[in-house]
Amino acid sequence: MLPVFKNNTDSRDYIGPFMRQYTKDNDMMSTQRRMLVGSYHGEKPLLATPSLQWYLSHGLVVDHVYQIIEFQPLSSLWKCGDSCGKDPVYSTGTNVPLMELSDTYTPEVSFTQHRRFINASTKRLFGRKTDLIITLIVPQETDEEEEEEDEGLASHRKKTYSILTDKLLVWLHQMPVINFNSGRYDLNTIKKCLVPYILLGDASETASCFVIKRRNILMCLSTKILKFLDMVNYLAPSFSYENYLKTYGCELTKGHFPYEYMDDVRNLDDRFLPPKEAFYSRLKNEGISVEDYAECETVWRDTHITTMRDLFVWHNNLNVIPFSEAIKKKTAFYQQRRIDMFKYGISVPGLMSLYLFNDLPPNTYVTLFNEKDKYLHHLLKNQIVGGPVIIFQRYHDSDVTKI
Repeated sequence: MLPVFKNNTDSRDYIGPFMRQYTKDNDMMSTQRRMLVGSYHGEKPLLATPSLQWYLSHGLVVDHVYQIIEFQPLSSLWKCGDSCGKDPVYSTGTNVPLMELSDTYTPEVSFTQHRRFINASTKRLFGRKTDLIITLIVPQETDEEEEEEDEGLASHRKKTYSILTDKLLVWLHQMPVINFNSGRYDLNTIKKCLVPYILLGDASETASCFVIKRRNILMCLSTKILKFLDMVNYLAPSFSYENYLKTYGCELTKGHFPYEYMDDVRNLDDRFLPPKEAFYSRLKNEGISVEDYAECETVWRDTHITTMRDLFVWHNNLNVIPFSEAIKKKTAFYQQRRIDMFKYGISVPGLMSLYLFNDLPPNTYVTLFNEKDKYLHHLLKNQIVGGPVIIFQRYHDSDVTKI
C-alpha cells in the first residue's frame, strides 16, 4: 500500500531516484504516484486523509510523522510491520504497510528483520484466495514477540487485526447496486425485505450493515454483500434521468410505458398495445406525443412483441442498458484518479477529499491555499456574515390569513 517517507528536503531529493531504480530492478510499474496522506505535529494530527484517519481510529499508532508522502507501485503488496527505523529522515507510521529497503539502495536505513517485501503481479494477486491475502496483510507474531508483549496490548492488537480483516473481507465481497432516484422510491419499497439481513441476522451478518438517511431519503442501504446506492447523490440537484443519459452521450434513451394502465397483473397478458390515452401520467400531468406513440408502435412491430409482458421486459432492459453505459463513462473519470466512486463514497462530497488529496500540485504538501491563491482564505472568511434568523409573529387572528 505504501512506502511512506518523512517529507523534508533530503528525503524528497532521494525518494525519486530510489523508487525509479527499485521499480526497474523489481519489474514493477515505471512511474510513481505521490500523494499527501497526512500531516502531524508530534502526536497531534493536524490533517489526515480518510484512510489515515481510519487507521488511527482503530488503534494503529503514528509516531513522529509530520508530512507523509507515498509512492505506490501498482503490482506490489507490502506486509505490515510493527516498528520503525530510528533514522529521522525516514520516520514512518507504526503498523503501516512498509517496503523493505535493501542495503543496496538505502544503507543508512535499518528496519526490523521480520519486515519483508512481497512481490506479486496484479494477475497473480487477484488469482489467490482471500484468506491468503489476509495472511499476507496481517503480520503473524512469533512466540518470542508474544512473550515479550504485555498480555493486554497483545489482546488489543489481535482485536484490531480482526476488525481490519473483517473490514477488508466486506470491502472485497460487497457489491454496489446502483439505481436512479431509488432513495425516494425503490429502496423504500424493498427495505422491508432487507430488514432480516440488517437487523435480525447473527452478529457476523449485521456487523457491516447500516442505513444512511437524509430526511426521508435513503442515501445508502448496506448489507454484508450488497450496497444499495443512488446515482442522484453523485449528480447536480434536480438532474433528471433523461438529461443524465444525454449528458453522457448514450445512444439509447428511456422508453415509454403505460404505468397507470397496469392496474392489474392480468394486463400483462394483453396482446395489443394500449391506446395513446393509456400513456397519460397523473404524476407528470401529461401524456406522450404522437411521435412517441408512433415509436412505441414501431417497437411493438419490429421487435416481435406479442404481449404487454414482452413490452415490460423491453422497457426494463431499455432502462438498464443506457444507464450502465452512462455509469461506465462517469466512473472512468474517477478511475483515472485512482478512486472507486462506489466504494469510497456515497455522494459527491464524500469523494472530494480523496480527489483533492490525489491532485495536489507537486510543491503543495498540505491541503491549504498555496501562495498564489492565499487571498481566497480571507475572501471566504470575510464573506461569512449573519447568524440565526428568527421570524417573529407577534399577533395572529384565528382563521385569518394574508396568503
